[in-house]
This record gives sequence, structure tokens and C-alpha cells, in this order.
Amino acid sequence: MRLALLLPVLAATAGQAMALDSSTISGGGVTLDYIGYGSEKFNAGYFRSSWSDSQRYEINCMMTMQDWRNQQAQVVPCGGVYGYFEDRDWRASSSPATGSYYSWGLGLQGGANVYLVPQSNRTTLSLVPYLRGGIGYQNASFSNVPYYGNPGSGSVPVNLSSDSARVEFQAGVDLRLAIVHSCEVVFGVGVDYYSAAAIYISGGSNGGSVGAVGNSYAFNGTDAWLRFGAGVHF
Repeated sequence: MRLALLLPVLAATAGQAMALDSSTISGGGVTLDYIGYGSEKFNAGYFRSSWSDSQRYEINCMMTMQDWRNQQAQVVPCGGVYGYFEDRDWRASSSPATGSYYSWGLGLQGGANVYLVPQSNRTTLSLVPYLRGGIGYQNASFSNVPYYGNPGSGSVPVNLSSDSARVEFQAGVDLRLAIVHSCEVVFGVGVDYYSAAAIYISGGSNGGSVGAVGNSYAFNGTDAWLRFGAGVHF
């Protein structure tokens, strides 16, 4: 089960969070997040499309940095780490072409807690704009994708695959409600860009011979998404 690949990511993310210097931290939270997509476009070299179904799961550790000037400041820097697992499927609308994709990885994030109400000893409500950068691994596989060779020769179905590293960059804003030393709930929106080394034509579908086997193309994508998560606050 591909979701099982999330387990080592969660362990590594937790280890990174525990390694943070506690003297600079005034609080924080760890949430398990689900991300659903409103826009999910990808570019696989000679063809572009949108994923048919996508979901992403994250463990998200965001720490509020100690404010040495004013403990009741309305804007306080924050940062942390995250781990993710992403699962996607693709079905062409005008051909029998299909595709599947999964990716997992780790990243760093930084932003600011903008408190919407005065801080109290029990609850906080804040907007958190942030930027992220991460690295990971991806596996992509497409079959029966039409490939057009020489002009006038028509198309042949081919298979494409990618098994490589990937980088991602994200920007977003979360609304976080925290009950101090208890629980935290997060709602968020954001956008991202991801890119991998390459995707290759690995062969003709149904065993057919294709002269373009081995051709490589850039593989990247952009998303717009919604986040919901819940976890612990400390």
C-alpha cells in the first residue's frame, strides 16, 4: 500500500522537530493534514493535462519563535518542518491513456503568526502566511499515451515512466485555532510548483516498437489546494 511509504517520512519529520533548539521556541503544534486540490496541472514533456484525482497527507510541525521584545506582540515569526505523501491518478478524456503517480519527501517552512485576537493563556487564533521548500522522491507511470512521430505518420501509444528526485516550492496561508497545551485545528489555502529530473518514454504500449524509446522530457506541475488538519498544541 503506497500510503505505508508515509511512515518513514513521519518518523524523520518528528526527529527533525525534536532537534529544534527549545530556548528559541515559545510554543507550537504538530498536525496531521489532508490536502485536496482545486487545480492540479502537470507537464510531461510533449503533453500537458490535469490529474483526475489527487490527495496529499502531511505531518506539519510549526513552531512559534520566542519574541524577546514583547510577549504580547501581534506578529511573531514561526517556522518548522513537514513531511508529505502524495498520491495521484490520471485518465485521459479522449483516449485509453492512464497514469499513476506518488511522491514522498521532507521540507522546511517559515512564516509569521498574525494574531487576530489578543493572546490568552488558553486559546490563540491566528493567520499564518508562509513559504516552503522541500525535496523528495517521485514515481510516475503512464500508459497508452499517444505519441506523434514524423508529420503525417499518425500516432502510436507509448508508455512513460519517471523514478527520480523532486523539488517543490509552496506559498500559502493558514487559519490556526489553538487551545494551549491541548489541541490545534488548521484550515489553509495555497499554491505550489514541483519539478523532477525527467520522464522517459520506456516503450510502446502492448509491446509495440517505438523509435522514440529513451527520449526524455521535463516533468513538472502546479497546484492550488485546500488544507484541513488537526493535532496537538504545546
